[in-house]
Amino acid sequence: MNTIKTNSMTEEEYDNFPQEIKDIVDSWDDNKNLYGECVRIKLELQELDWTCDYGLSGEVYDVRPKYPFSEGNDYWTIEDNGRSIVWSMWDEISEELYDENPDTPLFKSIEEAFKFLTKNK
Repeated sequence: MNTIKTNSMTEEEYDNFPQEIKDIVDSWDDNKNLYGECVRIKLELQELDWTCDYGLSGEVYDVRPKYPFSEGNDYWTIEDNGRSIVWSMWDEISEELYDENPDTPLFKSIEEAFKFLTKNK
């Protein structure tokens, strides 16, 4: 087995992964079908609520948590066509909403949401 082929993962990013994610990434076997290995890696990551992207060239990239927040984290959204900023705490319902529309802007602070609103008016 060899280290996963990726041009977009830095050593620092890899070092910050939880050990179980490193174990999956390190299980990459370039002696097997590379595209099949990409699929396997992604499926194993998804079991731990992580994900990645991969190309037909057999390269995994952008290994990341599936969700932008962990359970219990505060986050803010913009509602009512930009008329209000709403605080929420990440939970299972947040995950369902995110799965339905992952392109909805989510913010780590009310200031970040406000800045987004003022830039996009």
